Amino acid sequence: MHGVFIEYLRIEIKFWGSVKVKSQLRAVNLVTADGSIDCLDVPESQEEHVAPLHLAEAVTALKMLTRGGSFILKMFTMFEHTSVDLLYLLYVCFDELNVFKPCTSKPGNSEVYVIAKGYRRPDGIDAYLDRMFANLSSTKAMFDLATLPEDFVEQVHRCAYMFLCFQQDVIEHNIHYYRKVDSEEEQKLEWVKSQMCRKFFDVYRIKPIRPSEAILNGVDIVNGSVNINPRDHTGTYNERSTNSSLSGDLKRKQLRDKLKNLTLNKPRFNPRSKLNDRPFGSRKTCHELISLSCGKTIETLYSSKFATLSYVKFLSEVIDAAATWNVLPKDEPRPPLFTLTRATYTLKIDIQMYAALTSYNLYEKELFRVLLKSITELPLQEGIDHLIVENWLPLTQFSAGLVFFLKTYVFDGVECTSEPPIQLKFYGLKTDGIASLQHLNEGLQSEDSRESPAKTVLGIVPIRLLFDGGFYYALLNYNNRLCLQYCSELLGKGACSVLTSHQNSLNSTRDPTRVKIVPKMSLLECTRYRHTQRHFVWLLFIAGIGRRQIKFRNQE
Repeated sequence: MHGVFIEYLRIEIKFWGSVKVKSQLRAVNLVTADGSIDCLDVPESQEEHVAPLHLAEAVTALKMLTRGGSFILKMFTMFEHTSVDLLYLLYVCFDELNVFKPCTSKPGNSEVYVIAKGYRRPDGIDAYLDRMFANLSSTKAMFDLATLPEDFVEQVHRCAYMFLCFQQDVIEHNIHYYRKVDSEEEQKLEWVKSQMCRKFFDVYRIKPIRPSEAILNGVDIVNGSVNINPRDHTGTYNERSTNSSLSGDLKRKQLRDKLKNLTLNKPRFNPRSKLNDRPFGSRKTCHELISLSCGKTIETLYSSKFATLSYVKFLSEVIDAAATWNVLPKDEPRPPLFTLTRATYTLKIDIQMYAALTSYNLYEKELFRVLLKSITELPLQEGIDHLIVENWLPLTQFSAGLVFFLKTYVFDGVECTSEPPIQLKFYGLKTDGIASLQHLNEGLQSEDSRESPAKTVLGIVPIRLLFDGGFYYALLNYNNRLCLQYCSELLGKGACSVLTSHQNSLNSTRDPTRVKIVPKMSLLECTRYRHTQRHFVWLLFIAGIGRRQIKFRNQE
């Protein structure tokens, strides 16, 4: 987990070099970092899981901040050496260090914010930070315990214990009200809630602002936002732990049940959007638009901005499980990953062989070569000016950009089928389409020849174009549907009927814009949610608007 995360982090911060450049351009007075990792399935090791992220955030901030600047870092518990070492690093680098839990933070979790003020920028810090960044994945302690001042360690102990007691009180309070449902008590809590809201607005002087003063003035935040990472955890922690240890037929049944639930509750983003929708700013010529970006090769895909994250994770889970029951005998020849049927000029990607990939980077580059060859030979096919690609799942910036490039500069357009098999049909080969594709190929080859084997081209067009307009929504819907189709085929015949029946129900709907499927919530889940809100409000009121803070004394 940590190794994969660190490699992903290195890609995103391309970062370290650009951080150095940015630190030379202008003064950075404030850096905030509130990153985290979903640890609901491993709550007992949350601190261990987020440690590399917190260290990377701190190192990046210390590299960017100017002298006298401030840094705000979200952390959780402070029991492990990683957290103590990180706090000590900030302790010696800043004039003032506070640990604070704001009133808007849920009191039942361990979330706290470290507020560091007055960056000293000690001599030699840059070289030390470079060394730390090169060893982000190390599990060794940053400092020897014997070198930490006893006064500092004692302050950390008191700080951790104080927030532990607060959290324990909240949990006990929550359990108490979970088991006790009283109408009179409920009225009291509703009154407390209204008083707390009024108090909060009075204390912090919350007032509306003019639209012109909004940071994102003119942007429709409510209707224009897309949540591709909704919380999808179902059942209790014990149930999820039990399901994770299943194997064989029991595992297959559990995955089929989950596939059924995902299929019935599949989100649809802006259903009227089409892949042919043109983003703003895409009127440039092929030569003007191509913008190659490079980074570390992607060997295994764990997330995507072009599909709902729960679907991508579920596909990875199905692929891992299917590897144990879909093993080909050694003497049996493997089917090809790509098959081109010239009669219909359809390029099919074999789903079973996709699940056996060992390098996603090699797969994408091989797919590009196959597409290049197929399209180059297209003029030789009498009466055919299209290319159909079946089971293409464009989940990366490279592949999504390639779909955009093909439908914009190589063909007149693209359309996708509404029923399985799921296909992308690129139609109307442009007169200069092959020349545009060859120009892109020359750029890719030139870039790959300059980069080390550990790096490759990750994007071919400006990424902002892929998130602008209906193209992005249509690609989200397409990828979500194909992810489910992949899972259905890998899980066997028992899962196929679910997708077919659901697809038929969608096809029978007159107006797709009026279809909205909401996940069902059991009575037990509703009760839990209601009481979670109760204890949240109650604790804020008791805590005097919830301000909890401890300040570290900094010894000169």
